[in-house]
Amino acid sequence: MLAEAQAANTEALDSDDPRGWFARYPRFLSSSRTDVRGRRMAYRHRALIERHASILDGARVLDLASHDGRWSFAALQAGARHVTGIEAKPELLQRAHANLQAYSVPASRYHFVQGDCLRTLRDLRPGQFDCVLCFGFLYHTLSHFDLLQAIATLGARHLILDTLLLDDPNASVRLAFDDPAQEGAALATSNADGRALVGIPSRHALQVMLTHLGFELADIDWRKIATSGWDGVQDYYKGRRHSLLATRCQPLASAPRSITSGPDTALLESVPAAQVGDRTLSLAEVLRHARTRGDTGFVEHAIGHALIVSAAERAGIEVNDAERERLKLQYLASPQGRAYQASTADSAELDTQLDDCLRFGKLKGQVVGDRVRTFFEQGRGDLDEVWLAQIVVADEQQAMKVWTGLLAGEDFEAAARRCSLDEDSAVGGGFIGRRRFADIAPELVERIRATEVGELVAPQSHADVWWLFKVLRKRPARLDARTRSELHLALFERWLEAERERTRVEIPLWSMV
Repeated sequence: MLAEAQAANTEALDSDDPRGWFARYPRFLSSSRTDVRGRRMAYRHRALIERHASILDGARVLDLASHDGRWSFAALQAGARHVTGIEAKPELLQRAHANLQAYSVPASRYHFVQGDCLRTLRDLRPGQFDCVLCFGFLYHTLSHFDLLQAIATLGARHLILDTLLLDDPNASVRLAFDDPAQEGAALATSNADGRALVGIPSRHALQVMLTHLGFELADIDWRKIATSGWDGVQDYYKGRRHSLLATRCQPLASAPRSITSGPDTALLESVPAAQVGDRTLSLAEVLRHARTRGDTGFVEHAIGHALIVSAAERAGIEVNDAERERLKLQYLASPQGRAYQASTADSAELDTQLDDCLRFGKLKGQVVGDRVRTFFEQGRGDLDEVWLAQIVVADEQQAMKVWTGLLAGEDFEAAARRCSLDEDSAVGGGFIGRRRFADIAPELVERIRATEVGELVAPQSHADVWWLFKVLRKRPARLDARTRSELHLALFERWLEAERERTRVEIPLWSMV
């Protein structure tokens, strides 16, 4: 009943209180001075998080310029499986850690990295993320395309953007300076004057870059967001700031990219760069993968590709002309395919990529086979979900006092508001939403599993405080399309790791560096 009441009151709370969703999490209204005026936080949550709840639910999220952790936390509360945040300023990173710890977010569900966004992006492994958040950062850099290209390389399906954009019909970027002393500004790019040189792109410039990288771009209509006036969001009203969703078109993610032929191609083909079992990779072949990686990870990418190619050959996997033509028609009809046609006329290269995609798809089917359901059954306990309300108190004596009151009939919601140390549960009447059992501390899992819906979990000690839970709802794991896809990929990655372990791999390339 508490869950239903919480859900029913959410809309009223968000519309009546100018703080909106953040009224339940007030730390974020004081841990930073940036963007907290008027209804700004409430409206941005509505536009950037609530509107994309179906995308964030169960997703692995990357939060660029994660600031004080406000949007990382919001994504987790919207159902994200895990969030990685990148933030350059150590003081903001410390606040992010403090905020998420204060709201009892399990440490296993998030990871914050201090560093430059672009450099850190290039160190990340493709396939780690489903969705990227880029809020308030694109106009704090001069490396727009490099940044977007690094994001594209990660392979995430969705990119949610919130940024200043020029009102210019041309594909242009206007140079400007940031003051690094300001909390949300970029780091200095020059010691000469201590300022940061940045650029503000036009809407058309952003469109051109993302289309070239294989994304479709859609605007979010702020007239449907700011339903209670424009207090604190005049920049959106005047069209200076925009919220957008970029969705990846069907990529040729598994295919190698060839390098342009030229006078040095023969030399590159003659230099051995890696030995993978019986297959020798030339420097030219390895460098093809640099175009999809942008860092030294391209060598491992090339090795993985070689392992897959060898396995496909051993399995006798073939591709026929009809299969290739069907895939080619689908690809060339996409924005990414149209951009490819505009940039190159090398049909042989495209056919090679298409053949690889088809072979790799067939190989994955053979490798994984019908093991997905077995894999699911083996790990389904960790994928089961539970909706909880909680009360957090300082010591065992207080926990037993609260427990006695609850057994005597005191309302759980009232008790949480009265005495919970956790601001999340205190403000929200104990309600903390949905959790996968994999994300709950192991010492708490058994007791929560054994408790029926509507019943209380006796006080438990964890992380130097005491916890009382009420189980609101349970849902067993389901082998739906999303889960099936995740498990299929996990099984194939396990196979690839095993292939890497059992295959002799030598990299003479490193001895030449």
